[in-house]
Amino acid sequence: MGQALQGAEMTLQKARNKLEMGNSQSAVLLSLTVLSPVVKMLQHADDSDGSAGGIINWALRLMDEAVIASLDFFSEQDQKKLFEAILKEAQKTLYNDWSDWRYDLLRICTHFLNQKELRKKLEKQLDTLLE
Repeated sequence: MGQALQGAEMTLQKARNKLEMGNSQSAVLLSLTVLSPVVKMLQHADDSDGSAGGIINWALRLMDEAVIASLDFFSEQDQKKLFEAILKEAQKTLYNDWSDWRYDLLRICTHFLNQKELRKKLEKQLDTLLE
């Protein structure tokens, strides 16, 4: 598992560097690219040492940090783009067995609720999950 996660670690380090250089949008998008492949790995590999879960949690924390750090600087269009990307990831059936990570993604979406349209989309998604 460790060798398979090296690419994910490198990608998240690049995301961290982007965030430190003030490019929060790239940091979020790079973090998102790591999630699905690593969650898929968990369904077919032994993660008893928790390394895959650690990568996923790192990606989620990095996304949250990037959104919080730059929310005031994002245009409404950039906010919508990032919101849509994060929400799209959370809606994947892949997270049906990993609801904690789905809810972490949805929690990150709450940072964008200053836009009424985005708030309605998140509320609709939450209603769907409650059903």
